[in-house]
Amino acid sequence: MRSPILYLIPLVLLMAACGNSSLHSRPTSETEAADSKPAADGYLASADSTAYSSSLLDIRSASRKRVRTADIRCGVKDVAAVTFAIETAVAKVGGITKQSTIHNISVSSKDLPFTADSLKRVTLYTPVSNMEVKVPVASLDTVVNLLTAMASFIDHRTLKEEDRTLTYLTNALKNEAQARRGAVTPGAKDSTLDVERYNDSKESEAIDRRMNNLAILDDVNYSTFTIELFQPEVAKVYTVVNPDQQQRAAFGSELLSAFRSGASALRNTFIFLIQIWPFLAIAGLGWFVYRKNFRA
Repeated sequence: MRSPILYLIPLVLLMAACGNSSLHSRPTSETEAADSKPAADGYLASADSTAYSSSLLDIRSASRKRVRTADIRCGVKDVAAVTFAIETAVAKVGGITKQSTIHNISVSSKDLPFTADSLKRVTLYTPVSNMEVKVPVASLDTVVNLLTAMASFIDHRTLKEEDRTLTYLTNALKNEAQARRGAVTPGAKDSTLDVERYNDSKESEAIDRRMNNLAILDDVNYSTFTIELFQPEVAKVYTVVNPDQQQRAAFGSELLSAFRSGASALRNTFIFLIQIWPFLAIAGLGWFVYRKNFRA
């Protein structure tokens, strides 16, 4: 007689295999998180870095924190086509489109007679596009030149370069000085709660300075390009229903309404004459006296 334990051996082996497979098939998110942690630490450390590869005395030094921006307003032949072309160019150079809006500004609208029951409506409007993109600083001139080449009229174009080196250094040096001092410990006359609040406020200030420096680094590496596009007025002509004709009643209804209106007018006139019968009687009597005395 076989022991019942023999029947349990395959089940135990199956459970062990499932356990091993689950261990080996765990998501790689933990590994990816561990790999990305050094990169994140390096990104945060760059906010307080004061080590530069070249001297900051030269205003054209690559180590200086120069922020480049561009702003342009120009007329083009086709707003939609140029907008799509700029979005594609920005994506190809490794940038992003923060905002892209196309809308029409209505200029005028006029209705003209067309047929017995319809009108021809002529609408004039101006297509406009507003864009804000961020591109690698090395590709800013390329995108600007691409747009100006497609423009038929340039209202204004502004290229701006702002040096933020001193602001960056101020934040970094303050954080280094605070790190050297370390946290304040409560003294004999100090409240533990007050000291904790002080340390928290200083830590919050350090975080704000670090975030400001990270924002400066982002602006240094990626330029902001603001674009406004417009094109000549466009006429849209289409046929609409004439509301006056749609609101007018049929011929039979109008004829019956006119008959009723005439009958009502006749009735009102008759009632009016009845109301002034004393005046009519006096006028008739005066006419009779006049004919009798002055005609005899």
